[in-house]
Amino acid sequence: MTAVLPVATHPTGRNLVRLLRLWGTVFVANMAGTLFIAALIAWNVIVSGPQRDAAIAVSSAILAHGALQTMLLGMPAGFLVASLAWILPNARGSEFWVIVMITYVIAIGGFSHVVAGSGEAWLLWCAGKIDLWRAIGGFILPALVGNIIGGTGLFAVIAHGQVRSEIAVD
Repeated sequence: MTAVLPVATHPTGRNLVRLLRLWGTVFVANMAGTLFIAALIAWNVIVSGPQRDAAIAVSSAILAHGALQTMLLGMPAGFLVASLAWILPNARGSEFWVIVMITYVIAIGGFSHVVAGSGEAWLLWCAGKIDLWRAIGGFILPALVGNIIGGTGLFAVIAHGQVRSEIAVD
């Protein structure tokens, strides 16, 4: 949300490019990290065979949804993660528990979060259970779009509406 407010306040091409550059950097770094860990799990580097099999079984739940449903399930996850920007400044000492509760709600709701879910998609791909297109086009990209709609499209616009009168206009 914090990164989106400059674009919402001053919708210029320069601000949009800056936002997309930041998002791109963070996204690529997150995807590289989850792919690396998924590969270590798939190739039994950091887990045993039975632990790998259990991780694959848990990860296989993402296969129950098509791309559209994954995108729709990504919207509430994006909204909930974006809400942390408002909740955490007032958590004072309870930040850990707030994050645990928000991520727990995402998990029990069966919502799709691109970073957490990409680990599952990459694991299934590294283990040979799905092809690369299914990992990227069937889960990662739809979850990303849903997270952006939920976190940015809904939450940042609401936030902007609430603080619009307080933002100085140049």
